[in-house]
Amino acid sequence: MWAANTGYHHNVAGVARDDVTKLDQRISRSVNSGDQITVTTNATVPSTASVISAQTGSAFATDRSYTIWGDNNGVVSDTVAITAGFIAGRSRSARVWRLQMTGTVPTQLTVCIPDALIPAAFLTGDLTDLKLTGATAADFSAGNSLYTMTAGTCPGTGVGVTTGVPGRYATFDSTVLNGMGGLGYFSVSRKMLDHIEITADANSGVTCAPTTYTVKACGDASCSSLYTGGLTGTLTLTGSGVTSLPSGGAPFTIAAGQSSTTVSAQVLSVSTATVGATGLSLTPANAKPVFCGLGVAANASNACSMSVSSAGLLMSVPSHYAGASQTLSIKAVRSSDNAQVCVPAFANVTRTVKATCSYVNPSSGTAPVQLGSVKLNSGNTNSACDVTGQNLSLAFDATGAASTTLSYWDAGRARVSLSYSGSAGTNDAGLSLTGSAEFVAAPMGFIITDYPSVATAGSPFSFKIKALAWGSNINVLPNFGQESPREGVVLDWVRSEPLGAGAQSGSFAGTVGLFNAGVADVSNASWSEVGRISPTVRLASGSYLGSSLTSAGNPIGVMGWTHCASESGGSANACVVPSGVTAAVFLGCPPMA
Repeated sequence: MWAANTGYHHNVAGVARDDVTKLDQRISRSVNSGDQITVTTNATVPSTASVISAQTGSAFATDRSYTIWGDNNGVVSDTVAITAGFIAGRSRSARVWRLQMTGTVPTQLTVCIPDALIPAAFLTGDLTDLKLTGATAADFSAGNSLYTMTAGTCPGTGVGVTTGVPGRYATFDSTVLNGMGGLGYFSVSRKMLDHIEITADANSGVTCAPTTYTVKACGDASCSSLYTGGLTGTLTLTGSGVTSLPSGGAPFTIAAGQSSTTVSAQVLSVSTATVGATGLSLTPANAKPVFCGLGVAANASNACSMSVSSAGLLMSVPSHYAGASQTLSIKAVRSSDNAQVCVPAFANVTRTVKATCSYVNPSSGTAPVQLGSVKLNSGNTNSACDVTGQNLSLAFDATGAASTTLSYWDAGRARVSLSYSGSAGTNDAGLSLTGSAEFVAAPMGFIITDYPSVATAGSPFSFKIKALAWGSNINVLPNFGQESPREGVVLDWVRSEPLGAGAQSGSFAGTVGLFNAGVADVSNASWSEVGRISPTVRLASGSYLGSSLTSAGNPIGVMGWTHCASESGGSANACVVPSGVTAAVFLGCPPMA
């Protein structure tokens, strides 16, 4: 029933059925003084205003069934990072309970943990991520289950009590309990703040215009896990001779449920400013609380230096679908002699600028950014971006503005940078202008290929999913699925035949592998019924790299549109059609707007 000398011998209690001894215990807590967890076979925690008896809960199905727990006496205010398994990146309480089950497991097991036994850091911000966490391994690296905890009252000491303490509860179901194989562990866990990333399009700016910074809350050192509990703080610009606006820094708020926000701040003096953050509402766990990415991908070793000049190139380009042509807007500016405003650095002239491109997320790639007809690498070819780039002739109007077209035939976040050096021949010797802009290029859609035209009901089959560029069923995006955190897809399906009143939906399943070179293999796909179906996929995040661009696909492909289907024979997943496109309709599917 209970193994001794396991290290979990503190506050031992249990629920059980033993017909010989007439034991029928369905709710229990340790008799030890102080706050204790309450565990019941009931689906909810009973009200402390009611009379609680030993039989409050669901009966065990068979005789000689025992579920016993004890804790490791871990310091309840301490947290421990979970470093392995599918919940790696979460933090758990140092207090862990060992759960040993003999005989038949309960129908369910509801655990109520007093707030006093939960780390205080777990009880701030958005609590929807506070989870009762189960595992088959003591380090929580395997056999994991997560249940959202509900605020309630944990019953106090004794039988028939009418008092209690504030706590949180959740319920393990019998499937999870059986999956523990007689021995499991549980605690509470949350995604916690490891550090914040502060990024900007470039590591340079101009005194006459603010710079927009993105502040992201990261749940682990690689930022593959995000913290969404809510965060406030102030972005600072400091250094010798630095004056900034707002004075004292720019306050920011990352709302609960979100992981990032943007904030604008302006350096008013020609100087080098150090970008940082103060007054964070939650202390990051990382020894280096701020990772900077100014013109590069954020990293712990990067400098947080922003070089600010009196003149530069202000650039912008919208995020878009890969392969689609966009307008890159450029403005050559300098600070006014009399006020802190931007005026044209030159007007009604044509100038030659150096143009380069680079990769932000993923941090490497194989396709160039193209401006006009020029591909930004040393050979002007369909190869990767490089530091050499190409020279580009731009016509600036009376306001110092110029533009060109931009296209990029891959997925991810990329950057285009321009620089100009004046000369005596153009009567602007000594003038130096630099600027850059980032954009997200999202997959326009997906196509499913290599699937069988006929398969046996219930038997496995396989197929491939390819991420595609704008208006094409052949231009695969090799960087899709290589982002950090990785983007991926959700597998779905739609039944087109039969559609009669007696038609059965059956069930469809399959395992999607990781994308490599823009292609993912789906294995062990099967449909339990007979008829005609089509697999479909959609972007798992619903917003590629936070750009608000989404995509979907099917065996027909993209061809300038994307597919979205949800009907009685398919999944209940809501489908989202990207802005500006029309949903394709399969034979037998009801029309969709």
